Amino acid sequence: MAPDKILSGNVGDGYITQELKFAGYLLKARPYNATGFFSYEPQIVTYTYLKGTERMVMHNSYLYDINGKRVTGKLMQGQIITTYDTENINGQKYYLLDNNMFVEATNITGQKRKLKHKALIYNQKVKKIRYASLKRGRKVRTYGGAVKRKGRYYYIIGQNRYVKKANF
Repeated sequence: MAPDKILSGNVGDGYITQELKFAGYLLKARPYNATGFFSYEPQIVTYTYLKGTERMVMHNSYLYDINGKRVTGKLMQGQIITTYDTENINGQKYYLLDNNMFVEATNITGQKRKLKHKALIYNQKVKKIRYASLKRGRKVRTYGGAVKRKGRYYYIIGQNRYVKKANF
């Protein structure tokens, strides 16, 4: 991503390397030898970066730390974010964000569920979308947990698109 940089100095002198910033990339981890001392042997310091992927938040989402504990902040449906890697925390898949926070993957990329019944598609105001239905047995990608609208539970299947939870 960048040309090699050669540092030189006297044996025993200390050295310090710096990470570089690249748009759309996040430093994975600072190398153990990012700082050290010059020696007779050549040393190689390698910084590893993660490439980001832009994604849309499909279900309002909380943010979490590396232990799966909820932290301050929230992502809203329709927001575009950049994710860098996946992490399995407490048996659940999360996406890493650039601030070392995590978001549940099902709120972003969803999961497929099989319909047990023919399903109508509704908008956010729980009004049927004309001529829109899904056949029984079809696998449909849903995002996050069920949301309550006018006393019933629905899964989000797209922007401003909902299907009754009871159909799955």
